[in-house]
Amino acid sequence: MKARSDSLFAKLKPAQREELFTLLVEGGAALADGIALLKKWGVSSSAPALSRFISSHGMSWRIDRAKAAAQATRGQLPKDWETERKRALAQKEFELTFRDLSAKEWYMLKSAELDERQMRLKELVEPAKLDIASRRVALLEENAAKAKAALEGLKSKGGLTAETLKTIEEAAKLL
Repeated sequence: MKARSDSLFAKLKPAQREELFTLLVEGGAALADGIALLKKWGVSSSAPALSRFISSHGMSWRIDRAKAAAQATRGQLPKDWETERKRALAQKEFELTFRDLSAKEWYMLKSAELDERQMRLKELVEPAKLDIASRRVALLEENAAKAKAALEGLKSKGGLTAETLKTIEEAAKLL
């Protein structure tokens, strides 16, 4: 989702957003402290606007931080460990980042995870659907060619009545 050019997100530099999220989301500071920090940077905002900003972008920030922590943990593990063991420990590190979530934040986290999983699955499913459709078309074309060849063979032998031949040709056109 692209942020509006007049939004608080767009007004702040990435380093400022990081500091603000660290203060308010991770540190649990009051919105007044966030507003004071924004004033220090020359950005004006109200408490409701800052609250919406944190609600809209705070979970994404936490997820990114948790992913970074999990990757760091995975990178520090011994090289000879099994891949599954490394993955499990990295997943545990990721989950520990969210141990203090409220019910609403937990719901937002799970929604974000489902959205990400849905996007990955869509990337896998779309090419498979296209491949299946292509195979169906190829099979239909092959069956139509076989039916037409069989019909031509029957025509040349002359063993069918005109009415039967017409019925077969109509059926072959449906393929």
